[in-house]
Amino acid sequence: MRVRKRPFDLAGLFVRSPLLLGGWLCAGCDGGTVPLSVEVREAAGSGNADKVEVFVKSAPGVDLTVDGRTENTGTLPNRSFLVPKSRLKLGANTLTVGATRSSLGSRSTATASAKIDLSPRNVLHVKGDDGAPHEASFLCPGAMCAAPSIAFAKSGKMQLSVVSDVSAKLTLEGKSVALAAGVKTPVDVDLVAKLGQTPVTRNEDAAFPATLEADGATLTEPLILRGPGMNELAARELAKAASGPVRFPGEPEPAPAKPPEAMVVTGAPSGPLIVIGGAKTFADVDLVGVGTASERRFPCPSGAVLVYVDLDVKVVNRRTGAVVGQRTLSADRTTCPPTPTAQPLKSAVREDDTRKVMTEAFLKR
Repeated sequence: MRVRKRPFDLAGLFVRSPLLLGGWLCAGCDGGTVPLSVEVREAAGSGNADKVEVFVKSAPGVDLTVDGRTENTGTLPNRSFLVPKSRLKLGANTLTVGATRSSLGSRSTATASAKIDLSPRNVLHVKGDDGAPHEASFLCPGAMCAAPSIAFAKSGKMQLSVVSDVSAKLTLEGKSVALAAGVKTPVDVDLVAKLGQTPVTRNEDAAFPATLEADGATLTEPLILRGPGMNELAARELAKAASGPVRFPGEPEPAPAKPPEAMVVTGAPSGPLIVIGGAKTFADVDLVGVGTASERRFPCPSGAVLVYVDLDVKVVNRRTGAVVGQRTLSADRTTCPPTPTAQPLKSAVREDDTRKVMTEAFLKR
């Protein structure tokens, strides 16, 4: 009895260009008659953040070998394998699948490979350290985040707990620490030290570059934290200039007197900071206006009450603490309503008025 050989199945072999986190790739197929294609991707499901999934498309009754483990597809054509990231390396990885099918005394084989890149965003898991002060917080929306928010102290100390899926050296805000795979490691971040390089904008995203070094690779990606935390911290720190100099780490001694070009006003009702002038970072701020609010109340004929919130601003040189001047800003005027109101109607100093007065009085023109 002659055994009729099945024709070579080209349809079972196909190639796609690999993506950053994996892709279809049939590399080094040996010409056998086993259909085989492979995709490597982030493993889904709770508890699998430290693994990748090797998804194999083949045929029923095929022995598949992945990462030293062999399993048979049984009655189904596809099979998934979970591989711990700790068995991979930082940077580019290639995972190869071997396939063997035996039938009627014949043996067919095939191999296929797919690539995956491991970078800080998919091996680091960051959250606030247990027991850390919870006096303020950031939202943590990015891929590195192991919790939706991260707390920090009003003093600017942020205590983190970091887990890495691979053993590596982590450098975060100038501090380096060795991370063992799968082990929680405490990392402290001094937010006050970061203020000098923090952009003076209304953008509430704060970026903390995280650099990993391992296996001859060095990769950097940012841990993104969101919220007004840095601006609120800057307002508290800069307001200290009313009592003495406020300088940032690494900042040189004050240069000879030059016309100020940028200032911030703290304590205004409209927000923690009003930025005036051309500062790009908080280290560029020359003057600080420390505002103190005061109220004036006026009764209306209708029985309503108007409350004007004025702002007394003491202006000081940030780097020396020297008093430069003082201004009182009056709240925007409003009219009495025709009927009583349940609560007093408040009116504060307009931000545009604050900018205009301070620019004309204190900044280089």
